[in-house]
Amino acid sequence: MHGGPPTATGDTPGGLRLPERAGRAWRTRDLRDAGAVVALGSDWTIAPYDVRGVLATARAPLGAAASRGGLTGVQALEGCTTHAALAAVESDTAGRIAPGFRADLTAFALDPVKAPADELAQAPVRLTVTGGQVAHRET
Repeated sequence: MHGGPPTATGDTPGGLRLPERAGRAWRTRDLRDAGAVVALGSDWTIAPYDVRGVLATARAPLGAAASRGGLTGVQALEGCTTHAALAAVESDTAGRIAPGFRADLTAFALDPVKAPADELAQAPVRLTVTGGQVAHRET
């Protein structure tokens, strides 16, 4: 599912105004509650990818999606980790920290499950590891 925020009027990228349909769209929480795998992400390479924004928006939807409940902190984190790996058919090498796995991770200055969504979107990144190699370490 697309993790980006819809507009407040339910406009589509093509400019069609469909506010009556907006209430039936962006059913991420309903899908998770029904047991579906929901992988979160962005439109990278045509839009910025910042997982903090993806996590925050999944927990506190914006625009037309704001009328629906967001994901819990655990559900949002799973959407960017274990569920994303499962959807990409990589659950045997990615999506969690375990021996033999790829070792891709980001450590924030706060708990991404418990912190308020608005704080999470701006949380300092303390460490980023890609393929087991440190790509960023806060100094």
